[in-house]
Amino acid sequence: MKLKRKIPALACALALALTQVMGAAALDDDSLPVGEGGDSEQEHYHSFIGVVTKEANCSETGVRTYTCECGVSYTETIPMTTSHKYGVGEVVTQAACGVEGKVVYTCKICGRSYSETIPALSHQLDEGVVTLEPTCMSKGITTYTCTLCGSTFDVEKAIDPDAHEWGEGVVTKAPDCKDKGITTYTCTLCGTTKEEEIDRTNDHVWDEGRITTQPTCGKVGVKTYTCEVCSGTRTEEVPATDNHYFGRGEVIKEADCTHAGLKHYTCSGCGLEVDTVVPKSAVHKFGSGKVIKAATLEEKGRMSYTCTLCGRVLIQEIPKLKDATKLRITLGTKSFVYDGKGKTPTVTVKDGTKVLTKGTDYTVTYTGNVNAGTAYAVVRGKGAYTGGVKVAFTITPADLSGATLSGVKGSYEYTGKGITPAVKVTMLSRTLGLGSEYTVSFSSNKAVGKATVTVKGTGNFKGSKKITFGIVPKKTKISSLTSTKAKVINVKWGKSASAEGYQLVYSTDKTFATKKSATVTGTATVSKKLSKLTSGKTYYVKIRCYKVVGGTKYYSSYSAVKSLKAK
Repeated sequence: MKLKRKIPALACALALALTQVMGAAALDDDSLPVGEGGDSEQEHYHSFIGVVTKEANCSETGVRTYTCECGVSYTETIPMTTSHKYGVGEVVTQAACGVEGKVVYTCKICGRSYSETIPALSHQLDEGVVTLEPTCMSKGITTYTCTLCGSTFDVEKAIDPDAHEWGEGVVTKAPDCKDKGITTYTCTLCGTTKEEEIDRTNDHVWDEGRITTQPTCGKVGVKTYTCEVCSGTRTEEVPATDNHYFGRGEVIKEADCTHAGLKHYTCSGCGLEVDTVVPKSAVHKFGSGKVIKAATLEEKGRMSYTCTLCGRVLIQEIPKLKDATKLRITLGTKSFVYDGKGKTPTVTVKDGTKVLTKGTDYTVTYTGNVNAGTAYAVVRGKGAYTGGVKVAFTITPADLSGATLSGVKGSYEYTGKGITPAVKVTMLSRTLGLGSEYTVSFSSNKAVGKATVTVKGTGNFKGSKKITFGIVPKKTKISSLTSTKAKVINVKWGKSASAEGYQLVYSTDKTFATKKSATVTGTATVSKKLSKLTSGKTYYVKIRCYKVVGGTKYYSSYSAVKSLKAK
């Protein structure tokens, strides 16, 4: 440290003496002699440099000495420090697992000491050993040992739902040659079961076998055995036989009541051919027979049959005929709806409990079975039966509610006269006849509004059906378009006696894709001023009439379109 003081050179010795006696205070500017100045003396400035000549510590003060180059010096006391010089410390108690230790630190200078706690050590556990295995019903235990202190710790292991203790197992389904078997195991702890398959066996249950290839007189046969369990098969050879297999043979000549016959046989094994004689037959060949006396309801008849080979005659009796009118006849359906097709209900004929055969015992024809009304099934006896019976059934008219009405437009223009469009009535895939199958009437068909057409069935048809159409006002036409004022077009049209107002539609688009409209109420006014138009634009205008009837507004068709450029 340097300290500068302005001191005359002559007083330097005195300053030195004062410094030695009084210390640094003697160098205060007010106590040192100061030169008066002038050229005879040179001024001196102390420049002190401080050096620690004795270090302060925790038990003694220190000294700092300041010296000028001129030899003047002084000292300062350095206060004792609060910092101690502790070493690395001495462990007086070692830390252990769960036990704190202690270390003592002592100052090398003043002997002061203090202690610190060494944190207790954590157990260093090994990987553990399973000392009790878990099962499907109970937890297990894993034991861990501290590698430092040897302490042991038990930790539970969760129940293992798959850790069953299986018994020896019981065969619950025996295997065979078709299906695998099953062994069922039961856990001795929780009762859970599991199944394991047992491989199929090769033990077949063979049936008695059947000859699938007949042995012949020159060829071995085959016998096939089938397993009654899996349907598997095995074959065995059947030794060839000494018997010929001629089969059914072929008739070369038929035997009859006058001649023996001949039959030819061929062995299917060796091809040996043999002919045998077939004895005469006791069966005659009678023709269709001839009626000698016809049977009636009162008497039996007779039929004569003659053998075409030997001429033998056979007479047979024909039973009395039965009266068909006494048979019980029922129809499958007794009522039909007209559809233009002939109705042929099924017929069941019984003689007591016996059901007769159509074509053999009787015939059936039908009358009046197309049009609506009463129709008949006519049953006539045949073979052992005679006479006939008529059984009635009905055909009801078809309901016109299912008909399609066409030929009527949605609307017609008012004429002042009744409007009667031609109606086409279609049903049952055909057009019905006016007058013979339906009639037509009209209502409210003269004035503007809604008119009704009523079609009513007749003959083969019943009921009615209605269709409506509109009668709209007679259309008018635009008589003139003028534009005498900017952005205005004046429209005039003809008066309509059948309307009660008019609707004008105008647009700058001739297709009227975008348009505006104006309504004129009453038929007395026959002109309208269209304003707020665009000058220089061409406007297209059309008009139609309207009349409100029953809350519905009926419009006429539009007039022809006229156009004009707005002024």
